[in-house]
Amino acid sequence: MKKFLAIIAAAAMAAAMTACNGDSQQVNGTAAEAESAVHDYTFVAASGDELSGTYTGGWENNLPNGEGSFEDAAGSEKIVGSWSNGMPNGQCRWITQYDTCVYTYNGELFFGVYQGKGELRLDDLNGNPISVYSGDWKNGCYDGYGEYTTYYTDEDAAKLGYYCTVYKGDFSNFQKNGEGELTKYFTAENTKADCVVYTGQVKDGNFVEPYRYAFYKNNQIVEEGRIRDGSYVSDSDKAFNDALYDGIKGIAGDGFWGDVFDIVAPEFYDRNAE
Repeated sequence: MKKFLAIIAAAAMAAAMTACNGDSQQVNGTAAEAESAVHDYTFVAASGDELSGTYTGGWENNLPNGEGSFEDAAGSEKIVGSWSNGMPNGQCRWITQYDTCVYTYNGELFFGVYQGKGELRLDDLNGNPISVYSGDWKNGCYDGYGEYTTYYTDEDAAKLGYYCTVYKGDFSNFQKNGEGELTKYFTAENTKADCVVYTGQVKDGNFVEPYRYAFYKNNQIVEEGRIRDGSYVSDSDKAFNDALYDGIKGIAGDGFWGDVFDIVAPEFYDRNAE
């Protein structure tokens, strides 16, 4: 009898172990399948382009959902990050390669549209930077506060006299609009200064006159002033001209010559200009 019970117990234990192992294999198999889910997938980007390729990652209701990656058939579009209802949505990295350059976006997306905080880089095919925008996005556009850096080739820098520009300030609908600061970094040929910084109001990408400038050498200001009528007017020059204007006006007095001065002098110098 004892021998019979031992046989029954051993059989029960073996059956239990087999069942447990079977369940474990099924659970592990399901998890592995979910992690390595690969699907042919097509969706329409915000640009209107239809992208067809391979999606790997979270999949629910026959659509990409969760963390995943996509690469189109040509290998020119790659997206890695969060997906919702078949669209990249949330924190993502989106790389688009063209014949001569590569765009890389790192940041927030709202159902395929740049929205929130993000950085967009433009590099040539050798990995050399051309431009970088980092900041706020709205409906796929620079909108809010951001920083935009432009890099120039050696050939362009030789012509322009500066190799890099950095704008920090307000944007709206891709344009520089609002308060802004633009720095131009000079090439070594410019011995006067290392860079010049412009500050002021910007409208549709251009500073509104008058606006401020400051030349820096070894992190020290060597000249500053304002730009008016397309000309640089240093603070020291303005102070000298203001003093000269006031001195001549004082000599002219309040009589006949004073009246003549008040009529003629403003034609040559605007004492009240900012």
